[in-house]
Amino acid sequence: MKVVVMEGVEDELTTCETDNNNNKVEEARSLLHTLRSKVYFHNISRIKSNSILETVEEGVFLVRPSTHSDNPLTLSLRHNARVYNINIRKRRDGLFALGTGKTTEMTFNTVDELVRCYRERPGIKLQNGDYAQLTNSPPNNTTITTTTTNTCHHHH
Repeated sequence: MKVVVMEGVEDELTTCETDNNNNKVEEARSLLHTLRSKVYFHNISRIKSNSILETVEEGVFLVRPSTHSDNPLTLSLRHNARVYNINIRKRRDGLFALGTGKTTEMTFNTVDELVRCYRERPGIKLQNGDYAQLTNSPPNNTTITTTTTNTCHHHH
């Protein structure tokens, strides 16, 4: 009997959910920890992020924790007077990629690499075919409120 495994579909169903979720939570936590000192990382909600980005110029972007459990992070950016929220996915192979999975997607070892790359290239290709260029991040003076006590690092 020949078993045909559809790429990425079959194993999605068989993985034990609980283990998976615990690992994801752990991973997400350590990921947020490594990003905490980055200028572009803001530990804020989608609503807060949208309200910040509505007042800034083109190309301003930030990375924030995702509201969807599948993706650890979201890249929010302002382009053509609109705010776009794009998922940053951590793939099975541990690499990071933007948006929904594509066969020919650009992958990165770290979120830092991803941000650096999209700042240099033509930018991020949006669904409407436009390219959005990343420029700067808003000043990170938002106070970080989490259950753990954080020591805030101020960048001078």
